[in-house]
Amino acid sequence: MTAFFPFQVSPERRRAEFVRSFLAAAIGLCLAFGMPACRAQSPIFSAPAPEVSPALPPGVELPAAVAPGAALTLVQAEALAEQGNVQILLSGYQIGSARANLSGQRAPLNPTINYASLNNLVAPTNGFGVLNNYSAYVTLETNGAQRYRTNQARAQLHGAEADARTSRLTVRQAVADAYSDIQAANSALQNEHDVYALTAQFADLTQKQFALGAAPESNAIQAQIALTQEQVSFSSAITQIRTARAALNVLLGRQPDAPIDASQPLEYSAILFPDQARLLSQALEARPEILSAAASISAAQASVGLEKSQYFPNITIARPLDIGPPQIGFILPLDLGSIHGAINKGQQDVKVQQSLAAQARLNVALDVETGYLSLTQARQAVTLYQQGILPQSASLLSRVTQGYSLGASTILDVINAQQTYRTTRNSYYAAIGSYNHAVDQINRAVGLPLQTASPAVSVTSPSP
Repeated sequence: MTAFFPFQVSPERRRAEFVRSFLAAAIGLCLAFGMPACRAQSPIFSAPAPEVSPALPPGVELPAAVAPGAALTLVQAEALAEQGNVQILLSGYQIGSARANLSGQRAPLNPTINYASLNNLVAPTNGFGVLNNYSAYVTLETNGAQRYRTNQARAQLHGAEADARTSRLTVRQAVADAYSDIQAANSALQNEHDVYALTAQFADLTQKQFALGAAPESNAIQAQIALTQEQVSFSSAITQIRTARAALNVLLGRQPDAPIDASQPLEYSAILFPDQARLLSQALEARPEILSAAASISAAQASVGLEKSQYFPNITIARPLDIGPPQIGFILPLDLGSIHGAINKGQQDVKVQQSLAAQARLNVALDVETGYLSLTQARQAVTLYQQGILPQSASLLSRVTQGYSLGASTILDVINAQQTYRTTRNSYYAAIGSYNHAVDQINRAVGLPLQTASPAVSVTSPSP
């Protein structure tokens, strides 16, 4: 015979058990049926909708956010860079300098006025007012030096124009990368805002549960620790967006702290993948570095011709300013080794420029290779996030929160799942940014923008 002895349960214990059971049942029903009221009261148990930011509990404030700035599209940012970027302005000045040099080298040699007088007080021809002391000289470059100088200056102008195109391509890539960084930082900041609000509501909920005796104090402490960690993450996201804005401002020729923002959201658009050999062929035709190298070779070859022209005479014509017939003569340098040495140097300079041109072609091939590989890897990373990692982390968060409502998971499991989902979303935004960087890189490598295979898709926060 077995006897059962009932034990006494205090009213406070029964009240706490009732509250705990009621909360667990309510959360379980909300999770099972997806009730909007549950999502409003306990949004930690469901990922937020991308267009709605959770409300903060009373008395909880977000860290100081970044101030709004003038919203620019990527096209507007590139246009501002064309006007204010120091590198682009410098290349424009170099073109102006090369064009002025070409104009000067085309002109014939300037005539000269020569003054000569005896230092004799008795001579009647002494003095600056006597025309007999003056004679005019002009040199006709019959040795072809003017033609070689003109060709050299023209090649230098073509090189300056090609270098300016290179500068614009480089700046455009940098502007596009900085703009993409702002877009990714904006998405990450919104993500941190949502997660911070959810964590704050969860911390408030666990604190109320502890006050009612429905949860141990350790739950409230862990939730508060998670809230503090989110404060750090939120502040880090603010710093990232300010850094991205400063980088874009400098590229636009503005002060780093000028208010600016990206008006376009972070987007993902797949581009067509042409054959790699075709990309290389396009790059060798379109890259301005190839044209610049060819211009440098032409300038060096013209320099050799200019040095060789010294072996041929120039004709000079002189005439006194008062009376006397014109005098014709010629100028022929006697080479004691300087002309020959200058010619040898010029020929070696040609070989140097030819080697640099070959290296430029190799650099273009390397840019296409690395750009192609980077784009392939970045596209695979985005695909993995979209088809695997992101939905898996969302599913994990949903399962853990449901398990917590049924007592199968701990609060630490919920916090870890939530942080995993937040980190995954931020990594997904970073992967989109890396993909956009890779697109900018391959466009820079080819010298022409590649066509998109699909319309741009704005990146949103998927819900589990």
